[in-house]
Amino acid sequence: MIKNSSMSQVEDVTRAVFSDNEYRGLRPREGQFVFEKKGTGINTLVYGDWSTKGVWVRVKVFLRELSPTEILVECDAYMVGEHGDAHFEEEHKLTSVHHGTYQKLLEEIQKRLK
Repeated sequence: MIKNSSMSQVEDVTRAVFSDNEYRGLRPREGQFVFEKKGTGINTLVYGDWSTKGVWVRVKVFLRELSPTEILVECDAYMVGEHGDAHFEEEHKLTSVHHGTYQKLLEEIQKRLK
């Protein structure tokens, strides 16, 4: 939870943190960001099935204003096979066991806003 920062400040810092970690950002709608980057060879081995395209990492970040001075920042992380293919793209949501990396990104957002 972020305290004493505006929504626009949280949005700017969120974009910066993910950009600094080599994610490219998309914003499909108000209060939500989608960040992506090409996954590693291990990601492709575990989540890629038989695809030769490789796997991408997709993180959906949700910003929710709880009060004028409190903003909740949450995320869900996915491995994406057949990235960019309108017919075959498939998201594999990661379980909480894998969220350590993404939790660190959320903590970095909070740290930069203090």
